[in-house]
Amino acid sequence: GCFQAGMKYAYQKGYRYAIQFDGDGQHRPEYIEAMRQKMEEGYDIVIGSRFVTEKKGWSVRMIGSRIIGSAIRLTTGTRVTDPTSGMRMFNRRMIEEFALNLNYGPEPDTVSFLIKQGARVAELQVTIDERLEGESYLKPLPAVHYGQDADFHTYDSEFQETLVFSGYPPELGERYEESDETFII
Repeated sequence: GCFQAGMKYAYQKGYRYAIQFDGDGQHRPEYIEAMRQKMEEGYDIVIGSRFVTEKKGWSVRMIGSRIIGSAIRLTTGTRVTDPTSGMRMFNRRMIEEFALNLNYGPEPDTVSFLIKQGARVAELQVTIDERLEGESYLKPLPAVHYGQDADFHTYDSEFQETLVFSGYPPELGERYEESDETFII
């Protein structure tokens, strides 16, 4: 799928980091640099989380998120407050793992597996916007379409190259391209 292809591309191009965004317009590129800085503290995966400093609600979706987070904590000893967040940054070691060894998507169970294999995971508080289009793949019917319509993008800073891959519609990319953010589509 899209994620695996993105990781293989990032591996072949020698990127130090890859960042995953959902393709529904929820994730803001303004957090890329902060996530990269968090990676520099020695983490393998940084998750853009809604709940590091904010409280999680009690909707059906958030109850599901709580159950998944509890399962991760129970099986790994690691607390992940937003296990279903689709905004994740991976370091070179994780890029290589996904490109060469794992044929998994970046789902909570895969993150749990990687933690059990020694991956260090951190979360960074981010703001996640309402979807511009689409609906959660965590519902049965949309799950079939998960991962379709992906694009590959690069984000260059003075420090390193990071691959950004998402399913952003072109008009959203143009919005960011014209903003003050360093986001190239």
